[in-house]
Amino acid sequence: MNGRKLGRGLDALIRRSEQVSGPDSPTAEANNTHGLEILFVSPGEIHANPDQPRAVFDPQAIEELSRSVAADGVLQPLVVRRRADGAFELVAGERRLRASRQAGLEEIPVLVREIEDEQMLSLALTENLQREDLNPIELARAYQALQESFDWTQEKLAEKVQKKRSSVANTLRFLELERDIQQSLMDRKISAGHAKLLLGVNDRAERKGWHSKLLSKKWT
Repeated sequence: MNGRKLGRGLDALIRRSEQVSGPDSPTAEANNTHGLEILFVSPGEIHANPDQPRAVFDPQAIEELSRSVAADGVLQPLVVRRRADGAFELVAGERRLRASRQAGLEEIPVLVREIEDEQMLSLALTENLQREDLNPIELARAYQALQESFDWTQEKLAEKVQKKRSSVANTLRFLELERDIQQSLMDRKISAGHAKLLLGVNDRAERKGWHSKLLSKKWT
């Protein structure tokens, strides 16, 4: 559980981490190594981040990353925090963790940080926002989680995620759609533009009818 401390090669590893993230990025903030503990731990000792906004992970992308880490190891440390029970909880690096488990790695490098719940949720969101491939429903649920967890107004939320308030409001509206329509948006069977048009249809039965037409490619 305590992990193995990283010794020789630390400087090179930190430089690699900074090179990947960029000095001013949110992930770089999570990876800031000043005064922090760097360990090698088993992937099985790391618990998932309950605030992870991403619900869908591309299996092919994870497989490709798995082959890479099997060949070269994990070059950029994952970021974790210690829970009250002493266990490790993931803050940033979900894809690397999944790939490491799939590759059967025995140990991977982690940065151990003291991170509060609010900062952890923000980092989980901003890490995924950097990748720019969260689907609209994942993004809306992440926004909703931030609002509900910290009692933020839309203005406060927009300030925190560095988006216009109107953009945040429009994204949150996707959660007003029926679950089957939300799922279609998550699966990219319909676009965000289509979803916005469906939100403009007030009658539920009519909206579901237009949704069916979209799926059958009768309305573009």
